[in-house]
Amino acid sequence: MWVCSKCAEPLPGRGWHCPNGHWRPTSSTPTGSFLQGFLGSFVFCLVIAAAVVFTRFQRENPWDPLSHRVFAILVLLGFAYFGIDNLRNAGKWRRMGGAIAAAAPRARGRAVGDFVVLGISLLAILLLVLMGKTSSLW
Repeated sequence: MWVCSKCAEPLPGRGWHCPNGHWRPTSSTPTGSFLQGFLGSFVFCLVIAAAVVFTRFQRENPWDPLSHRVFAILVLLGFAYFGIDNLRNAGKWRRMGGAIAAAAPRARGRAVGDFVVLGISLLAILLLVLMGKTSSLW
């Protein structure tokens, strides 16, 4: 079921607007379980993190090491931002009550998925630094 995140009303199956006139593509969110949110976010963030790592190993790499480091740091900051944003939304929706409260577990799952991939990425960077392997990767 989809719910309007602005007015906490369940959305009908068709149309571009919620019952109160909010534009549906920007103001709706699906309800679901913690596990659905976690798995979707975890897989998405893991694919993005893997893509960042694999761009460093291209044969004809157009990036110099400094710009690749900056790009990797921006991606990690993006994971942190979206994790915090999902936690904020989950708390806000739970306090609002009504139909939107059913979307809070999925938002918490997305936040945890973001933070788990962020933690794995930071742990991998720390291990590479401790092993002295950062010259070839970074």
